[in-house]
Amino acid sequence: MKLDLLLYAMSFLTKVFSSYQRRIEVLIWFTVIVAVLLPLNRICAGDFPLQNFAVIEHVNLSGEWRFMRDGADRGIDESWYEAGAKRDDWRAVAVPGIWDNAPGSVGMPVYDGIGWFAVTATVPEDWDENTALVMLGAMHVTDVWIDGNWQGVHRGGYTPFIFDITDNVIPGKTVELTFRIDNTLDNTTVPSRGLGWQNYGGLYREVYLVHLPRVRIAFPAVETVVTPEQNVRLHFTGTLRNLSGEDFSGEVHAELRADDRVITETALETAVAARAAGRIAFEMEVETPRLWSPDDPYLHELVISWRSVGSGHQPAPAKRNMTLRIGLRQIKISGGRFILNNEPLWLQGFGQHEDAPDYGPCLPPEMLRRDLEQMRQFGANAVRAGHYPFHPRFYNYCDELGLLVFTEIPVWQVGARVVNSADAWRQWLEPQLSAMIHTYRNHACIFAWGISNETRGGVDEYFRRATEHVRGIDATRPVTAVIDSTRDLSSDALFDFSARNLHYGWYHSREVYELRTQLERVLEAAEGRPLWVAETGGHARRGNLSGGYGDHSRGSETYLDRLLRFSFQYNAVHSVQVAGVSVWTWSDFSRRNRTEAHGILDGRRDPKLPAYSVRNLFEGDLRAFIIEEQNLCAGGDVWKAGLHLFNPYENSGALLHARWIIRHGEAVLAEERISFSATGVRGEPIGDVEWKVPENAEEGLYEFWIELTDADGNRLHTNSAYFDVGQPSRPGMLAARMTDDRVFAGSVWLEQSGIRIPVYRFPGLLLPLPEGRRQMIFRNSRGQTFETSVEINAGRVTTLDLAFE
Repeated sequence: MKLDLLLYAMSFLTKVFSSYQRRIEVLIWFTVIVAVLLPLNRICAGDFPLQNFAVIEHVNLSGEWRFMRDGADRGIDESWYEAGAKRDDWRAVAVPGIWDNAPGSVGMPVYDGIGWFAVTATVPEDWDENTALVMLGAMHVTDVWIDGNWQGVHRGGYTPFIFDITDNVIPGKTVELTFRIDNTLDNTTVPSRGLGWQNYGGLYREVYLVHLPRVRIAFPAVETVVTPEQNVRLHFTGTLRNLSGEDFSGEVHAELRADDRVITETALETAVAARAAGRIAFEMEVETPRLWSPDDPYLHELVISWRSVGSGHQPAPAKRNMTLRIGLRQIKISGGRFILNNEPLWLQGFGQHEDAPDYGPCLPPEMLRRDLEQMRQFGANAVRAGHYPFHPRFYNYCDELGLLVFTEIPVWQVGARVVNSADAWRQWLEPQLSAMIHTYRNHACIFAWGISNETRGGVDEYFRRATEHVRGIDATRPVTAVIDSTRDLSSDALFDFSARNLHYGWYHSREVYELRTQLERVLEAAEGRPLWVAETGGHARRGNLSGGYGDHSRGSETYLDRLLRFSFQYNAVHSVQVAGVSVWTWSDFSRRNRTEAHGILDGRRDPKLPAYSVRNLFEGDLRAFIIEEQNLCAGGDVWKAGLHLFNPYENSGALLHARWIIRHGEAVLAEERISFSATGVRGEPIGDVEWKVPENAEEGLYEFWIELTDADGNRLHTNSAYFDVGQPSRPGMLAARMTDDRVFAGSVWLEQSGIRIPVYRFPGLLLPLPEGRRQMIFRNSRGQTFETSVEINAGRVTTLDLAFE
């Protein structure tokens, strides 16, 4: 909380006070805040966001730094890195930030070039072991100096990195840190020029001074194997480094904790010579533990400590320890399926960029967590961190919330000449792959590693090298490359599963229904491997209701709604080989200094029409899915749709009922009731609809609704499809929302012709409706009713606040 106040105080005050005189007051207030909070940034190791370090203590260096742009690249020639260099003309800026823009005031365009950062810091006097400098992220090439002494260079804008600076600092003394950062991209960098998201720059994540033990565990790796009896075998490996001048002989002790209770423990004796390292390994057996899953994201603590043996009457030195928050779970592929804890796994969720208006990738913790919590409320169990590793806080939150994560390095549409080259491998590719895996491998949330996205053909050499490298570090997770559409189908043989971006109706075809023919090609090429649809979606500016469901009004909310409805449902029920679908994206993001409207939410997280559809399609253990044949009919045509029971948990035995209707305006034109039992098939067909459109049918928008209930009449799922008759229509949109969250102690629904249409806490209820006046009856589980009529206007949003008495 102290850190958050420090980071965002200046941007908040700057927004409040705009005049020159007021800005002077802002600087005074900001100086006061820094003076008060910076001494508090020396925090215990438990607040450090990376869990793969044995940290004694750390100092967060976030706050005011000095900054200078270097567009002419003269800083090195003029020795800007030297200790005591004159920096009177350098600006005071906030770190983290985007260059000289504090979080909350990040605007466009973003500077491309070189910038220098400098700050002085005092190493605590009692730091008598090793001191390191840890950067969580800097874009993209970073050179570091300590008191004018060059420490090294790091390439890669999204992975944390560390420099041991023990020999360059004195405890109790002040040091001068200087960073030169270059965010320039070209055809030889990774990511490369023209990347598909905004190229930000600077010190956009936190920087720490860290106190580390001289004897410590490095590269900790936890593997859990879940037996058929749901017991767990826990395997741990790591490297015990002895950076002291004396031999280490002692004991390593490990205990697994659940709710502050030790449930199992083990110990081993070990010895490591001075200035050397040795491997340690142990196993634990855990009987009937509480397993981690999206439904129950329970985290255990693995506490590992080590103590050297004392001699004679001398006491042993104080023990050191590290704590890993781990989930006891196993992800594997078997029988062409993803398997979590010996049960088939269906993945549904979103791709997302680390981006928000005014903040860029410097998302406040509460904003980041709110995104993830709302994804979970939508029914998502997976998120793709596209196309680069996110802030460490992201993975901590996903562990806690039960969101499975696919994470990858930013090899985005890079050509064969670069990724197959030895130079790119040495400077860019191997370091980012290794850092990503070593940094995040112990997070329960990560279900697979990604080595690239949409490479441009002829890169099998890189695929083989990268896949072998990843498996050599972590063989406990599947690895793949995400490939677009039907490109490089033969490459799937190199990976554990197939991951494809299927943007039919947007990038890969004009027609949404082209997915029907192309999905078969992709599945055949996967040769029995699971297929994960890593992206599906299109663009829509929020508020653009320029089209309908029977046209190709690309860019409208209705077109994106149509695309996502068909793509998600068709992929989900077509084949059990499809392991999941990721909607691209959760929210709009920036690219090339403008908005990329890919989200079901806009950048400020306000919902578009497809947000409701996705929320509804993600809902429930049993769902009624609709696969329509077409969205535009003439009088005399037959509108056709296949009905399916989507059963992601593959439950069987339940007796179910479904009622469907076709509606135009207030009139019900056709209806049917069907009964059936769930057989345990994930995408089971339950019926077909063939409705002949009357020759003299009125033109406009027609609605198909289906409600699924159990044997007692309890609603399980409601779904809809829309089609136009005669010619494409231009519907309006109803946006109904609750004025009192307390109503959601139960449930709320709109009742139309006996069909119950759910209203969600977020995004409420968003429905396309034909122009005209519409009678509305809303009910809730408390027995209350809210009746009203609303006027729907073509191409416009009608907002309705629901206020039950």
